[in-house]
Amino acid sequence: MLPLQKYDVIALQETYTRADDLVLPGYLGYSSPTECALVTCADIPCTDAAHPPGSPRAAIYVRASFAHHVVPTADLTGGPVECVAVTVRLGGTDTTVASVYVRPGNPWDARLIVRLTQRIKQNLLICGDFNCRHVEWGSRTSSRQGCDVLDAIRAAGLNLLNTGSPTFVRPSCTPTAIDLSVASPDCAYDWSTHPDTAGSDHLPIDILPRTERPADKVTYSVVQWSRFRELCEENPCEPHSFFDHIAACASGATIRCAVLPGTPVPDIKLLNLRAARRRAQRRARRTNKPAHWTIYKRLDAACLRHAKRLRRRSWISVCRALDEPRAQARGWRILSSMLHYKAPRFPALSIAVAKGIDALALADLLAEHFVPTL
Repeated sequence: MLPLQKYDVIALQETYTRADDLVLPGYLGYSSPTECALVTCADIPCTDAAHPPGSPRAAIYVRASFAHHVVPTADLTGGPVECVAVTVRLGGTDTTVASVYVRPGNPWDARLIVRLTQRIKQNLLICGDFNCRHVEWGSRTSSRQGCDVLDAIRAAGLNLLNTGSPTFVRPSCTPTAIDLSVASPDCAYDWSTHPDTAGSDHLPIDILPRTERPADKVTYSVVQWSRFRELCEENPCEPHSFFDHIAACASGATIRCAVLPGTPVPDIKLLNLRAARRRAQRRARRTNKPAHWTIYKRLDAACLRHAKRLRRRSWISVCRALDEPRAQARGWRILSSMLHYKAPRFPALSIAVAKGIDALALADLLAEHFVPTL
């Protein structure tokens, strides 16, 4: 539901599936340590690879083209808390992004934030569904757990990025903020929520570096020819300004849109359904009437059905294309991508990220190890 080409790192909560099973094209996913599916095992989280895995609640996806390293967090969490952290190198700067999920209704030690900060030596960004309330980040009331979390954030020396906007929206409930974003003092980010939940009960959150250069965009122009003909009929043309008249009508009937490179061609019906769903949700949030929430749920179900229909149609078109003699090699590439282990495109640079050194120092280290001086 979100434009993946816009994001370098994606932090998810309440996934209830392993990152290996939820594949995002162009990304590598990592799940939080969690309990296993073995009834006789009481370890939370379970680190025994021989036990059947459970259903993680937190995940992080990183672009495969970025050098990154997974930070071990299994010894920091336990009970209702799950956490996965990845250090990513962007433009020569290492930043650790952590995705945290706390199951509601269970006490937990908020000093996890302090312990995680002590383990990370570089910039840190924590994004999570903490399921706790405090007026500091936009809730109407403050819970005891929320006070503990705020004390831990201050003890760790982190800054709260939330602006006070609600992040959790559910029918018959007052919108509130339970999703937190905190960062190191040296990190400057702009924090904002999306206008609608895209079918969830949490608003997606965008966190963008303030110093980041705006991404280059491609401008597309689409002419509505029916509107063009209407403008030509409504505005009579003077004989000496025929070409100016045509150009003015074409400009009035043209819709221009600037998008990121690589953005797939949108489906008009899906866009209209999403727009209708967004309007219905805004109305339901404003009135909080059951009838309006029912309309929103129906539109949300229609969006989901149409998205599934488009996905099936896309897969059918791929399968049909494989029947062409020139496209047989494509089938082997698809099969290879499905069977092979997903790995970073530059795995050697992940060693540099793990050790906190640059590529030149890594080259010297590898040379000393594999080509010792005589």
